[in-house]
Formats: sequence, structure tokens, C-alpha cells
Amino acid sequence: DGARISSATTPSISATSSIMLYILVRSCLLKAPFSLTTPTAIKSDIENISVESNIADVIISNCVINLSTDKQKVFNEAFRLLKSGGILLDADVIAEEELSIKMQENNELWCSCVGGALTEEKYKEMLKNAGFNDVEVKYAGKGQVQFESKSYGILSGLIFARKP
Repeated sequence: DGARISSATTPSISATSSIMLYILVRSCLLKAPFSLTTPTAIKSDIENISVESNIADVIISNCVINLSTDKQKVFNEAFRLLKSGGILLDADVIAEEELSIKMQENNELWCSCVGGALTEEKYKEMLKNAGFNDVEVKYAGKGQVQFESKSYGILSGLIFARKP
């Protein structure tokens, strides 16, 4: 739930709670070399979307990928679905530093969309491993999470990547 796939005839900007994220998504879409006109949403398992390959110009995810336990599979799947030149826009949480194993395994932190947060470096590495290029991260806000007497920086941001 939450991921949206679009083709040249299916634009897709999901409303978010942050006007800044909306502005960042819009600015990234303006870079797109195609015209978008009408939306189509597909509800599916984000790690295995049962549609043909190379069908989407844009894939937008709003705070969904951090909930996956196999993010590399998600990025590989997004790459498979995108046409050449297509873009992935992921509005998600980003950890300032790698979270401890204990944090990553904490159910409350997973339910609050923190336990699955990746660092910017890990996002870039995984996206490049999937085949993406032109990977960019833009930040929209910052918060703190307390866990076992340590404070962790959690950022909200937009991750942009292009399929060559």
C-alpha cells in the first residue's frame, strides 16, 4: 500500500503531510522528459509487483519502502518496472547514522516507520546496485528518536533516482 506507479498517461503526485515534500516531488517531476496526464494506482506487494516489465515512466512511494524487510528487492523491482529514462521518487525517512540491530528489530520503531530507515549512503548504494543512476537525496525536515538513552537523527526526505 502507498506505492503508486505511473505511465506517460498516468501522472501521480500523492498528497503528503508536508508541503515541502510536495514541492520537492513537483520539482523532480518537472525534470522528467515526458508528459503526465491521468492517474493509475496498483495495489500490490511492493517487493513483487505482478505486472510486465518496462511499463512505468514514474514510480512514487510515500513512506513505504522503509517498511520493507528486503529493500534491495524493492529497488530491483522498481528498476524492472521503469522504462529507460524513468524515475523513482521515494518520500521516506532517512537515518543520520546506521541504526543498531536492536533498533532495527524493535517492533515499535518499525511501526513508527523508524526501524527500517536507511542512511543516505545505504540508499545510494542500494539504488546503484539495482542499476539506477542520477541518485539524489533532498531533505525536508529533521526529528529525533530516543532509544535506550541515545538520540538518533531521523530526516524526512525525497530520494530521486533515474533508470538509464
